[in-house]
Amino acid sequence: MLRPIFGRFSILCLCLIVSPLLEGCGGDSESDDAGPTFNRDACASLVAPQRMGFRWETLNHRVSLWSVGLERDGCKPRSLEAGVVGGNFSTGEGPAISDTPSLKYGFQSYRADSPDPIGVAHRTFASTLGDTRQVEKTVTFQRESLELEHYERIVPILEGFEFRTDVEQSDTYAEDYNPARGYTLAGIGVSVEVVEQSSSRVHLRYRIRFQPGASADRLEHNRAVPKARIGARLEVALIGTPSGRVRTGSTDYELAYEKPEPGEESLERPSAEQARIELSGQSGGPRGFWGLQRFDVQLEADVTCDRNGDCPKGDTCQQSSSQCRQTFGPPGFYMRELTVDLTRESYDAETGRAAFQLEGFASNTSDFVSFYSLRSQVSGRMAWFQVGGAGEPRRFERTFETGRTSFDWASLP
Repeated sequence: MLRPIFGRFSILCLCLIVSPLLEGCGGDSESDDAGPTFNRDACASLVAPQRMGFRWETLNHRVSLWSVGLERDGCKPRSLEAGVVGGNFSTGEGPAISDTPSLKYGFQSYRADSPDPIGVAHRTFASTLGDTRQVEKTVTFQRESLELEHYERIVPILEGFEFRTDVEQSDTYAEDYNPARGYTLAGIGVSVEVVEQSSSRVHLRYRIRFQPGASADRLEHNRAVPKARIGARLEVALIGTPSGRVRTGSTDYELAYEKPEPGEESLERPSAEQARIELSGQSGGPRGFWGLQRFDVQLEADVTCDRNGDCPKGDTCQQSSSQCRQTFGPPGFYMRELTVDLTRESYDAETGRAAFQLEGFASNTSDFVSFYSLRSQVSGRMAWFQVGGAGEPRRFERTFETGRTSFDWASLP
């Protein structure tokens, strides 16, 4: 892809025409402030996702599939791909019940039109999560292979991800449970960061985590959980940028709820104080764009027991401590909603200070029944690129049939 070098092309043309009349146009001389030569083949545009989530219309469900990401023609987005499945109660394949999911998505577009261009390389990582419930790897790229040789700093953001349970299982997996029906959830998260970089190499570390939990009412499910394998995919944008134009920040907080009553629509979102990230940028600089580098949600249930029936199905109550034995691991939750959402709260162009809200939210409400009280440990990290050329943040919510769907990019609001 041909990448324009804004500002310099017009100066070059002027020098060719009237070089005898202008100082600083000598063809053989070198200038101390000439600056780097940026690679013209890196992508000069980007879509930075800022909200990725789903919500069920009626019930809470197992997690069988959660997927969101972009399909591209070269550097340009062609479609937004999404998928949500929550077991046979969400599809109507078993009981005479079906449900409708909605996709929550937000993004900001960027196209280089300033003297501070960026370059973008897209990479995808696929893994199968086993007994440890997570994959963490460090991969090394040659800058040349990324076409990002001359940028001072390379900073990654999340572009998409997928978790799916309908993958091949081990020989020791329970025979009486179909993995495609998914699992109740105890934890989920993805992250990406550059841990080291030089003029020639970039060392990128990514982490993908999915922790199934024991359900309150399905013994066959619980027998399958200890040996469950989960398919996962992570989509990443590696962004080459001037070093002084990027800031990162993080937040970490806890949300605690009582067991929801049937028909309770929603739980309280994190407070502005909990979700706030404050960053100091360049005074007088552009507002830029921002993206996610990490989100992680750990779900815990406060379960005390007087009898075995208070514990996950098939578990036993230890009378000496009033705690469940956790035969199949910690309790998991049927999910009504999972969403990560990054917004800007304020920006003072004079000082360069900005405040953002990074909200991770999980809900187990239902029109039918919810099990357990819910405590969420939420953490997240973001990156703010203070460069010109960023569009307005855009957000929307769309319902679709349970399963996978595709939204034509040109049709999105």
